[in-house]
Amino acid sequence: MTRALLRLALASLWLLTDPSSGLSTSEQLSEAMAQAFQVYEDRLAHMESYFGNLARQVMLQQFNSEQRTRTDGYSGVKSVRGGPHGPRNYYSNSAVGSRFMAIHDHADFVRTVGMGEINVVINGVEFTTRHNDYSLVMPSTTSTDYHATEPLPFPDVPPSVLALENVDDQIEELRQYFKAFATQDPDLRDYRPYFRANLCYMEGAWTLDKSIEEPFESDRHQLDAASWMHLQSLIRYGAYTGTKSPEENFAHLPTSIMYVNRTT
Repeated sequence: MTRALLRLALASLWLLTDPSSGLSTSEQLSEAMAQAFQVYEDRLAHMESYFGNLARQVMLQQFNSEQRTRTDGYSGVKSVRGGPHGPRNYYSNSAVGSRFMAIHDHADFVRTVGMGEINVVINGVEFTTRHNDYSLVMPSTTSTDYHATEPLPFPDVPPSVLALENVDDQIEELRQYFKAFATQDPDLRDYRPYFRANLCYMEGAWTLDKSIEEPFESDRHQLDAASWMHLQSLIRYGAYTGTKSPEENFAHLPTSIMYVNRTT
């Protein structure tokens, strides 16, 4: 295609030669080609400028949207997945529905905290997670690799439980610790050394990966898309049609233009 266009351009220039100009045909062609290339370079420079300005405007539009979100409120959970129905808008869930942040039990999985999809704002960037069901892990103490984690250590078994030789007696004794924790009664059993609180937090970061990378560990859910563009198409379709992923494996994770090099 490029060679055909070049031949067509040369043929057009040949037709524009003027025998009465006093210049040879090759000189006229060289001058005409120089003028044509100058026009091409000028137009290319204008297009680069236009594209650069458009890209900058897109960056500023996103920044303006994020800045509006920042000034509307703090970072945190905006809403959780909806379940209730009713004629009033206050029937819908906010950060709390039938449970806080859609957290639920998953005793059928080891080291797993059940947690549904949530809408989150972190420093002005709003996004929606897939169904979380995250694993109880903490940053690795031995590796500096990206996303390196290790399991949270479990507390020791109470000595009063280990002192019993019969398994049924051990079960009954351990139940007393759970009862003491449920009623917050250390006089029944001093549960406090064995029911330690763990701070679970959510982090957000911009990445440069072109392929889908799972943001955190889960034994139950993964992003169900072949690429970021595929994921964006799926989440847009769901938003426009009012549907969702039956497996709850879609997420709205925005992209951003951070910088445009006008010279390349």
